[in-house]
Amino acid sequence: MIRTRPVANLSTSVCYCCDNATWCFYLTADVARTRKEMEIEVEKLERQKENLAMKLAQTEKDLQLALKQEQQAHEEDIDRLTKEKVGGLGDIDCDSLTAGE
Repeated sequence: MIRTRPVANLSTSVCYCCDNATWCFYLTADVARTRKEMEIEVEKLERQKENLAMKLAQTEKDLQLALKQEQQAHEEDIDRLTKEKVGGLGDIDCDSLTAGE
């Protein structure tokens, strides 16, 4: 808050720092307006930060689920291929493998 002192024979007061009441009035009003704008901007940015944090948490959750599904599909593919390979070995005639020697 800007301190003022009364001026003799004037109906107004002036600022201690500049001896200009009108200038200080506009400066004070401008500072108050700027402070309010900054408060509004800070609140807006805080809401954006919260929204981004929630979005990030959801994205991480979705990615973890997708990774788990990919790992499960990979394991199923390995099991299937292993069974096919083992099952295919049973069809091979061991005599035909040694006959070529």
